[in-house]
Amino acid sequence: LPPFETQKCLKYLPLCYGADGAIDYRAVSYFAEPTAIDPNPRHQYCSIMKSQGSLIYDSNFTRDAVTQANAKISVLGPLIKNSLKWKDAGRLNVGSEPSNMAVGTDAIVISAWGLSSLQVVPDMTDVPYQGYIQCGFYEDKADSDMHDFMLVNRRTNYSGNDLYVNDTPPSAYDTFYISAGPQSARFVINNVAHNRFGTCIALHDRYNDDLFRAEEDTIRVVIDAGECRLVEMVGTLPSAVSSDSSLSTKVILSGNITIGTGSAVSITAGTETTIKPGTNIIVEDGASFTLRGIVDIEDGVSIITAPNGTLNFDNATCTWGQGSKIEVTGGTLSINGGSMNASSPSR
Repeated sequence: LPPFETQKCLKYLPLCYGADGAIDYRAVSYFAEPTAIDPNPRHQYCSIMKSQGSLIYDSNFTRDAVTQANAKISVLGPLIKNSLKWKDAGRLNVGSEPSNMAVGTDAIVISAWGLSSLQVVPDMTDVPYQGYIQCGFYEDKADSDMHDFMLVNRRTNYSGNDLYVNDTPPSAYDTFYISAGPQSARFVINNVAHNRFGTCIALHDRYNDDLFRAEEDTIRVVIDAGECRLVEMVGTLPSAVSSDSSLSTKVILSGNITIGTGSAVSITAGTETTIKPGTNIIVEDGASFTLRGIVDIEDGVSIITAPNGTLNFDNATCTWGQGSKIEVTGGTLSINGGSMNASSPSR
């Protein structure tokens, strides 16, 4: 049986290849009957006990890994199948660009995907090996210029003692197999991405909403051993905006954001902007924030304008979540066309 992290990895890998579905083996009791010498045969996939005619499943690392992975796959699988188009998949390593990919007319040129480099960040700890993050390349079915990257960390488990792998019973897995540490995929952004999304760019985790912002055009996406992330490229803002910024196409704003004195942030027409729950945006003295396009302001968002700060809604179609608000303290609020709507209470 694969160890916990390895089992999850094996479950996630088909997501890098546009699989139509995933099938798990069924839980069985024994392929071999227990004996006095081996009361827990190695061929046991999942312990099953009978109690008053019902089946009770003991805790089992393989089943737990499959169950945990399936919870994520049940979200990512339909999203990939319904919204994305698979293009290719390759291996990311330290010191080399994606490999084992198509060549010729079907080859992906990563520069056209907004990247000048895509590698694994070197692991400076004392580890047996590093690298081997699998990456599936997807484009949005509705817009081929919008890209997603399905990442799976294939570095999962190390053997931790002198037992031979084939002689290690499942009961000894916790001591024999050591979980490998996390690894990071490093995305280096180029001007194609800036022309598409604007000044500041991030990768957004489609499953848990993590936002990995670029620092000097480099984004590091951390992935635990055996885990996966489906990330999309978007425009965003850093926590402290100190110069003029323009954002376009698709924007996600999250966390505490301060638009510093004298800085102007402008979101272009036709952009889809999402402001995540609990986000606080402060427009400082002499700064401005202009929103256009479709703006989804989720629950508990605050946009605060300081004295001489300016907040503009320019033909923006806005949906406001519960508890979200605008505070204007000696600043300016301008609404030019567009609409302001409340979200449904069930959201």
